[in-house]
Amino acid sequence: MDDLARAKEIVITLQQNKVVSFYDFVLNLSDEVDLVWRSRWNTVKILYLLNRYFAFVNIVIGVYQEVGYHMSSSRCHSLYTATAWVIAYGIGISEMVLIFRTWALWGKHNRLACTIVILFVVCWVVLSIYVEEFTRSLVFVQINTISPGLRGCFIVKASKVLCVCWSIALAYETLIVGLTLIKAFQNFRHSTSLLLLTIYRDGVLSYISLLVSSIANVLVIRLAPPGYMNLLFGIQHALHIVLTSRLILNIRRNAPATTMATSDMQLEQTQASSDLTAVSQS
Repeated sequence: MDDLARAKEIVITLQQNKVVSFYDFVLNLSDEVDLVWRSRWNTVKILYLLNRYFAFVNIVIGVYQEVGYHMSSSRCHSLYTATAWVIAYGIGISEMVLIFRTWALWGKHNRLACTIVILFVVCWVVLSIYVEEFTRSLVFVQINTISPGLRGCFIVKASKVLCVCWSIALAYETLIVGLTLIKAFQNFRHSTSLLLLTIYRDGVLSYISLLVSSIANVLVIRLAPPGYMNLLFGIQHALHIVLTSRLILNIRRNAPATTMATSDMQLEQTQASSDLTAVSQS
C-alpha cells in the first residue's frame, strides 16, 4: 500500500505539468489577441486555435482523473481512453501546423505537400490502431478501497504498445525537421531573413525538446511499473502545444515587410518568407 501511495503521489506531482499549457497561454495572451484573434480566418488560424484550446479539454479530464473521489474502474477507463485520444489527435493537430510551415518553406511545392500529407494520414491511422489496443488493455484498481486517503485513478495493467505510438510520432517529426534542415543548409550562408532564421532555430530547438521527451516516455513505458505509465504523457502533449503555438506567434511577429531581392538566392528567400507569412496570415 505504501508503494501504491508513493507512486500515486509521484504521478499527481508530475501531472501538474498541465499547468505549463495554461501558463504559456496566459503569458502570450496579449500577443495571441493581436496576432491571431484579430487576423483573418484561414486554415492555420483554425489549427492554431484547435491546438491551443484543445489542451483545456485534456487539462479538465486530467485533473478529474487524478484527484476525483470514489473513482470506479469503469469511470477511470473512460477517462483514460478520452485522454489517450485527446493527446493522440492533439499532437496530430500540432503536426498539421508543421506541415503548413514545411510546405511554405519549400515554396508551396505541391508534390512535397501531397507526400507529407499522405505520410501523416498513414502514420496517424497506424497510431490510432495502437492507441485503441492500448486503451483496451487498461486495467485499474479502485484506489479508495485500498486506502481511503487516495484519490483518482491508478493503472495496474497496460499494454506497452504506446512505445510504438511515440516512435511513430517521433519518426514523422524527424521527417519534418529533416526537410526544414535541408532548406536551412541551402540558405544558411546567404540568408538575411530574420523570419527564416527564426523558423530554422525554432524547428531545431523544438525537435530536440520533443526528442528528449519521446525517449523519456518510451523508457518509462518499457521499464517502469504500469502505475507510472502515464507519467510523462502530459509533458509530451504540453510541449507540442507550447512549441507549435510559439512557432505561429513568432512567424507573425517577424513577418517581414516586402523587400527587393537582388539575387536568385535572395529571391528564393524572399519568396519563402512571403509564403510563410501568407500561409500564416492570409
